Order: sequence, then C-alpha cells, then structure tokens
Amino acid sequence: MEPDPPAVIFPPGPGAFNQHLDCENLDQMTDNLDDIHRPSFFTTLMRFFGNIFVDMFSAIFS
Repeated sequence: MEPDPPAVIFPPGPGAFNQHLDCENLDQMTDNLDDIHRPSFFTTLMRFFGNIFVDMFSAIFS
C-alpha cells in the first residue's frame, strides 16, 4: 500500500499582499449581517403562535 502523496500548497500569487489593512475603519471593511432590530425567524414564529394561544385562551375563558 503506497502512502498518500503530500498535499501541494501553492503560495499566493503576486500582488496578494499589496492591500494594506485600514485599521482606522475596520467596522466599515467587514460586513455585519446581523441586524439587531430584526428578530430571528424563531422569535417571530413563537410570537405568532403565542398570540394565537392568548387569543384562544381569552376567547374560551372570558
């Protein structure tokens, strides 16, 4: 049984490290996909079914 050949790792091409990191504007360079004002799907689903449960409970016992 022959051993696996070693993995070949290619170095990055020329110009890959020419972009400098802008340390003063790091927040603008990264994408923030989380919107803190938008609830998750699970939260919205639980609110929806919770409202239905409360409406049914109040209709039955009021």
